[in-house]
Amino acid sequence: MFKNYSETHRLSKIFLDDPRHDWSNCFLSDIIQFDNKPKYYSFYRRRMPMPNIQHCKFPRAVEADPCVQAAHDMFHAAQAGTKHGLPEIKLDAAVTTVLQRALRTARLKRGFETTLDILANERRGLAKLQSKTGQNQKARVSRLILASSDASERLLREIALALERNTPRVLALRLLADSATLGSLLYGPDTHVKVLLLDHKDSVAEMLIAGAQQHIASNSLE
Repeated sequence: MFKNYSETHRLSKIFLDDPRHDWSNCFLSDIIQFDNKPKYYSFYRRRMPMPNIQHCKFPRAVEADPCVQAAHDMFHAAQAGTKHGLPEIKLDAAVTTVLQRALRTARLKRGFETTLDILANERRGLAKLQSKTGQNQKARVSRLILASSDASERLLREIALALERNTPRVLALRLLADSATLGSLLYGPDTHVKVLLLDHKDSVAEMLIAGAQQHIASNSLE
């Protein structure tokens, strides 16, 4: 990609000194991208943007559950300890039950493009409602994106951007199951699914509680 280390270092120094950019949320060890544009060098990769969990209000069913603190801790730990910032949960019996129930009740959608379309339509609808009423109510988390374990880094970054655009209504988890396992479980053999969307607050609450219970169990074993 680059001719030599000196050239790489020189170009990165040019860009890092550019006052147009805030580097407080970047890793120098993640410098992998280089775009040569007229009079402009881009030589960096930003840390995946993550919603501030402190600003998110969980569904009321989660807030009323004894595991609500574990749900918060699960997101804090992931944002501090993983590169992608998403809590990782196993495809255990409780999680499987939530997914299958959501599928039966038409509360589970598949595919990243479908997810983006749904969120964009909802965002426009909420903007119109706010414009009409003049009220800006703080929304609770009511949508949950689920990524498979073999989702690419690029896809995870796109999910992170979707979270940023739809904060604080949307959060995401990473399921410790690959796309083939998820697809066959929910939609039949030879089906691969890398992204799912829970688009009802009750299903979202059930999944967050199932994840929080896993977080409690894993901490008790340490």
